[in-house]
Amino acid sequence: MAPRLPEPGDVIDGRYELVRVLGRGGMAVVLEARDLLLERSVAVKVLSDVDDDERAHERFVAEARLLARLHHPRLVTVLDAGTVDGRPHIVMELVPGSDLAAVLREGPLPPDRVARLGAEVAEALAHAHAAGIVHRDVKPGNVLVEDSGHVRLADFGIARLAEATTRHTRTGTVIGSPVYLAPEQVAGETVTTATDLYSLGLLLLEALTGEPPFTGTQVEVAMARLANGPTLPPTLPPGWAALLRDLTAREPAQRPAAAAAEARLLALATDDPAGATATAVLPVADLPSPASLAPPLPPHPGGPAPSSTAVLPGRDRDRDVRRRRGPLLAAVGVVVVLGLVGGTALALGTGDDGGSAPDVPAVPADAPADLQDPLGALHDAVEEATR
Repeated sequence: MAPRLPEPGDVIDGRYELVRVLGRGGMAVVLEARDLLLERSVAVKVLSDVDDDERAHERFVAEARLLARLHHPRLVTVLDAGTVDGRPHIVMELVPGSDLAAVLREGPLPPDRVARLGAEVAEALAHAHAAGIVHRDVKPGNVLVEDSGHVRLADFGIARLAEATTRHTRTGTVIGSPVYLAPEQVAGETVTTATDLYSLGLLLLEALTGEPPFTGTQVEVAMARLANGPTLPPTLPPGWAALLRDLTAREPAQRPAAAAAEARLLALATDDPAGATATAVLPVADLPSPASLAPPLPPHPGGPAPSSTAVLPGRDRDRDVRRRRGPLLAAVGVVVVLGLVGGTALALGTGDDGGSAPDVPAVPADAPADLQDPLGALHDAVEEATR
């Protein structure tokens, strides 16, 4: 039997008195606590499920070690770590304020504010990437907004060292939050620092518009980014469209590095759209060379299909689509059937009430013509798998 999950009123390590629950995720619960020794408020993250899941325990310990390597004003600082009754925990500084997801529930933000907070997130990513660390779950819920208006990037629970092996990732799973995944995450391809930049682009787009970049069922959300890039509204202020297109480019090598994105966002924050588009795009190859952080797909003729943002000559593009379409569609099938696993565990099938699986929608009408038949086959396979 698993040990009891700590509750408000408990004291951990004879030092941290738990006050209240701040949030729960698929892997852990975060509580506010009082440091009885130093008389300060802290946040304590406790592994919520330790039943027969050694991988989850290893990931949690890895998070503490990752955070301990990072020291930056735009990142949440780890203060302590330990294990009580078989449950590991991390003690972090408590950031007064809210998270960006809660802020965006009130509506979109002014472009200059989006540019400033985006620059701070990019600054945090640049620091992590320089240390060889990929966050892999950049989303509004992981951006903490201080009362001062500055932001901190939090929750490296599924982050990985760029040179790490894939020993913690199960074959056929995708790590991350589905709406903010990069195409390579959905397709089971190599995850690099550029993956975080794609997610940052989606975060910025949502902050500007007040709407998630991809909507629909789990199947639709998974398929959308493989067929097309996010839709950019024509009302975006000058300079934004070019930056968002670069950040959400289908090919990781076409995305700017975090430092370049920060510079372009700062230009937008200072009302210099020309500077935002003129800034050179630093190739991701200049960053620490990462190893694959996602499990390889089974051998299959082909690879990922480019989105509408990929820049390829017409004849080469058509040949590239045919060559790479198969594994992408196979990858989507794996994602849908096995679920997107990460900060939130998702699965097609029954809900909490044990009801039957929801109907999987038909292929979107606006899907490219050459993808209609393969996506239709995928739709039928998913529908059959969820019965």
